[in-house]
Amino acid sequence: MWTPVAGLREKCKNCPLWRSIERWIGTPFHYRGHTPGVAVDCVSLSLLLMEDVGALPKGEWRKIYSTERLRAWKRGVYDIEKVREVFGPYATFVERPDRCGDVQLLFNPRFRRLHFRISLPDKMVLEALPDLGVVIGGEQEHPKRYYVATLRFFSWGCER
Repeated sequence: MWTPVAGLREKCKNCPLWRSIERWIGTPFHYRGHTPGVAVDCVSLSLLLMEDVGALPKGEWRKIYSTERLRAWKRGVYDIEKVREVFGPYATFVERPDRCGDVQLLFNPRFRRLHFRISLPDKMVLEALPDLGVVIGGEQEHPKRYYVATLRFFSWGCER
């Protein structure tokens, strides 16, 4: 039986990002978690994966994650200029997620939460969700008001 993980495992077997992703699949969601198999949230997952593949310097995820700007986002406020200020030194802002490894930022106005997820081939995404933990699933379309930005940390991701 084909599953998203099995299909991507074969397609992405030589990808450094995929090798890092496999360590995280199934990790339970917990706010501020950062350990594979133990606990992680969507921001930590994205930043740690970028660090694993060399797109962020070692230890940089902790500095980014602990900034006052991110704490403000968690309180339900985000400012695109602050997003650019925090991530500008590490990532390029692109129009849309069209490469594997692009980090998508979404904002849910109902729950007032910022959500990070990572683009994968075949319109799949990797994300850490409160009820499911780290999962791979199909990319869902969200209303335009949910979309904040797409960050490209590296240029070697495959086209989607």
